[in-house]
Amino acid sequence: MQKHNIEFIFGGSFDPIHSGHLNVIEALRKSCSTWPIRLLPCAVPALKNATSASFKQRVEMLRLATQSFDDLSIDERENRRNGKSYTVDSLQSFRQENPQKIAVLVVGGDALASMNQWYHWQQLADFCHLLVVNRPGAPLDKIEGLMQQLGFSCVLDLQKLEITLSGRYYCLTIEEKDISSTQVRTQLADGLSVDKFIPDCVNDYIKKQRIYQQETIF
Repeated sequence: MQKHNIEFIFGGSFDPIHSGHLNVIEALRKSCSTWPIRLLPCAVPALKNATSASFKQRVEMLRLATQSFDDLSIDERENRRNGKSYTVDSLQSFRQENPQKIAVLVVGGDALASMNQWYHWQQLADFCHLLVVNRPGAPLDKIEGLMQQLGFSCVLDLQKLEITLSGRYYCLTIEEKDISSTQVRTQLADGLSVDKFIPDCVNDYIKKQRIYQQETIF
């Protein structure tokens, strides 16, 4: 059977990037080191409040935190579009750029419940596969019905995603890290240490840029 070019797409606000994000990246590298990883920072969140750090600042924090990773890129296309950032628009543009490249969208199990609120969620299965990773409080053992509703069918071998262009999902169980960007921002605003949660280079950048200081946390 013919195999296609393939890459992981890991999107998010990354406001800021933290050890939970880096844990996912490490797990992707271990699960399939030959597939490139494309980080897709969101410019204007559609279902969340506006980010606290600017797009430029969040991209720089991504660069600092991931500089040791090989075969990883940061895609800034969502900042080049007007209005809210919709994942399906980015996936569609990936397909237009390279019709034979497979996009494997990485999502946390906690995000699945709201995916049917995403803009044009019915089209997601036309443009990507999903790699679903567990998150605290969001186990992966009861998602089959939801995935069918979203239009994705299960594969038990990650390499099977190389065979078709879209419409499949694979569950990847990783070590859970109970940390969120909201928690990091709250602790920074309260003047508390976040050394355990973000790399030193990112922490130094945040201090120099004076980001997340005494802000209102939503």
